[in-house]
Amino acid sequence: MTKATNYALAVLVIATLMLVLVPLNTMAESANAHKVAYYVKAGENLDTVCRQLGLDTELVAAMNNMDPRARMIQGKIIYLPREPEFNYTLREGDTLWSIAKKYRVDVDYLMSLNKITTPSKLQIGQVIRIPDSSTEERENISPVQLAEGKPQLKVASRSLGPFQMPVLGVISSGYGWRKSGFHHGTDFAAPTGTPIKAIKNGEVVFAGWRPVYGYTVTIDHGDNVKSVYGHASKLFVKKGQKVIEGQIIAKVGSTGRSTGPHLHLEIHIDGKTVNPVRYLQKM
Repeated sequence: MTKATNYALAVLVIATLMLVLVPLNTMAESANAHKVAYYVKAGENLDTVCRQLGLDTELVAAMNNMDPRARMIQGKIIYLPREPEFNYTLREGDTLWSIAKKYRVDVDYLMSLNKITTPSKLQIGQVIRIPDSSTEERENISPVQLAEGKPQLKVASRSLGPFQMPVLGVISSGYGWRKSGFHHGTDFAAPTGTPIKAIKNGEVVFAGWRPVYGYTVTIDHGDNVKSVYGHASKLFVKKGQKVIEGQIIAKVGSTGRSTGPHLHLEIHIDGKTVNPVRYLQKM
């Protein structure tokens, strides 16, 4: 063969490989956008990992082409499902709290997702990631119009009687600022399976999975008062169900982002979180 022929064959081979490999690479990138790598720790198996993160064991096993009961060694990489996200560029007057409210995302989750430790130091033009729970809903949202500065907590002027304690447990983390950011509720440490009770009569407006909080129940008590119960291991109520004070609505667990079994309780008044301890019956 002549040099010209060899060159032409080489170009043809490279072009063929590009046609094959580039689409495959694009497909791999698309697939990786919906999963995240997880490094197995000592003593973990697929079931414990999935229960800790509130994931479906069968789904994760299928993603990794493995038996749900298979043993895993420390350092093994498995892939977990990842929620879609979109980028948001901060504008003048934006705050993390108002963005979270606008896109219906928990503030703690936004801080964790973006590794934000000081929300007050966000800069105009800074890009943050927001979990995209509904593309259609996001596209129909009008541009953010926000007041300047951190919104101040507005405590309802109406008189609120003491609410029933939701669980028999010990307070392990209070309401307010801590190293990882602002904690919008009160945590009650209790053994897995401990009954969780409604703090007041109301209607269940959410019962299911939430990022960070895992299995969660939200109850609307009327008068712009709501309560949120996070990290449950099992739910006993459904959206739209009426509940009474003291009714068992769930069981304590460690689903979502949790370091151990506990109940994360939030009380919202006029759309703002308040310190639950101020409104609960004395222990």
